[in-house]
Amino acid sequence: MVIMKFFIYFTAAFLFFISSVSFAKDGINIVMLHPDLSFSIKIKHKTSDDYYLQVLYTERSKSDVLDNIKLIQKSIQYPMAMQPYREGYRVYVGPLKGSNISSVRKLLLSIGYDEFLLRHINNKSDFFIPEAILFKKTGRIEDNDIIIPFNENGSLARFSSLDIDTICQSINVNSTVALFSQYRGILSSLSFISDIGAQNRFWLGSKKTITRVSDKLVIKDVDDHARYPVICLINKSFS
Repeated sequence: MVIMKFFIYFTAAFLFFISSVSFAKDGINIVMLHPDLSFSIKIKHKTSDDYYLQVLYTERSKSDVLDNIKLIQKSIQYPMAMQPYREGYRVYVGPLKGSNISSVRKLLLSIGYDEFLLRHINNKSDFFIPEAILFKKTGRIEDNDIIIPFNENGSLARFSSLDIDTICQSINVNSTVALFSQYRGILSSLSFISDIGAQNRFWLGSKKTITRVSDKLVIKDVDDHARYPVICLINKSFS
């Protein structure tokens, strides 16, 4: 089976979980911010407020951006973030308290970064997606690759329904949550049942989960904040 390992650094709980997500292997502290996280540009800062210091915008690939951030973090021991924007990514140092901004600027200048945008956090309701998720291709249905998020320990990754679209789109912007008609084929597949099991309940959409019981698909209403696995599909023409 093909293992597709994407470092997802959106932090997944709808609040400003500044419990920073980090790479266990490298000790690197990076998050990917939700594209809709709202910032305002500031000239001055308050010592007690939270900020992100934008140091770069690039249209290079995600892996190239992550490599660049890792190089910066060899000299700067602060958390960093990246945010999808237009055709590329914004790169930030942060979150930072205003009291740390001057020292961070000096460190950035010392390694050749001399252009900054100070961005104040406007909306703290946006969320991050859990780090260390592995996306595993488990088969194909129609013209779509079947992709399932797993934790590093091999268990199915679980999310609230508020997160599932962003989770799937973090693989590929054209990736979607499986539809009812597609779940019918997926949950009837012997190879899928052998690999994943038939007992699991998956997100179908907001407040709805789906599972297979005998030869029937059963939909159950649940709370949006309940946590279940999700199946993502990528049309092969986009993969």
